[in-house]
Amino acid sequence: MVERPIGNKNTFVITDVRGDVNETFSLTMHVVVQQRELRHFERRFEQCEIELIDRVTVVLRASTTEERMEAANIAIRERVKRTINDVLGTPWVLEVLFTEITHMVE
Repeated sequence: MVERPIGNKNTFVITDVRGDVNETFSLTMHVVVQQRELRHFERRFEQCEIELIDRVTVVLRASTTEERMEAANIAIRERVKRTINDVLGTPWVLEVLFTEITHMVE
């Protein structure tokens, strides 16, 4: 699910990044986009949403629980930012901020 917070026209919030049947990530992530590229980002995101969620989940799965739980972890945020830009084929995402992340293994 992707939503834009009220009053912030160049930030998207992505929630509920899911993994496979045995592993689930629930994530609230703010994606800061270059203002002039917002419409392009929206279109590309809609086209690539499933791939984006899958790729972000792969990045999170490759990190440790301690790294994931540390909201200020710059290395993971940078990997997620590069992943989103790579999937979209753009440099539009300026920053990724995690506000909430949980991980469950069934």
